[in-house]
Amino acid sequence: MSGPVDGAVKAKPNAACIRNRYFADLPGIDRAKKGAFNTMQIGAKAHYATLAMTELALMVDETQPRSLREIAEQHCIPLPFLTQIFQQLKVAGLVKALRGSSGGYRLNKPAQQVSLADILRAVSPSTPSFNHDCSSPAAEVLDRLYRELQQEQDERLARISLARLAENARQVDHAMFY
Repeated sequence: MSGPVDGAVKAKPNAACIRNRYFADLPGIDRAKKGAFNTMQIGAKAHYATLAMTELALMVDETQPRSLREIAEQHCIPLPFLTQIFQQLKVAGLVKALRGSSGGYRLNKPAQQVSLADILRAVSPSTPSFNHDCSSPAAEVLDRLYRELQQEQDERLARISLARLAENARQVDHAMFY
């Protein structure tokens, strides 16, 4: 018998495991650079938000809503956590809630106009800056370096559109079944 022992809870893969597996198969990413995804720190909330937003962008008719329950079940995301995430995405103007029996959420603007940076800013706190009581040349150099690196990361994330993520997901999906 290869399943879990009676009464045992099967462990879910953690967010880092899911991220690495997802990003490792994206077309157009150089194999040498794929290892960089192992070191980028993205929290579960940011990952789930990006995953759910990509699901909305994958819909053929973006005007139709998608229920959070469907997305949560498809990606094993706790529904209360996804609900909290979507409240933040709604406040940021990235999604629109539609009420009623066939309600749900849909993108509030075209996927091409939503960047990965927009999604991450909506759900992730800003990167803390270091306040030093004692300033030194080394601390100033490091502070400057950290700000430059953060700016480079922000600029790169801003160049990745939700439409691009959806297209990459379609290519991966197509490759899996053909």
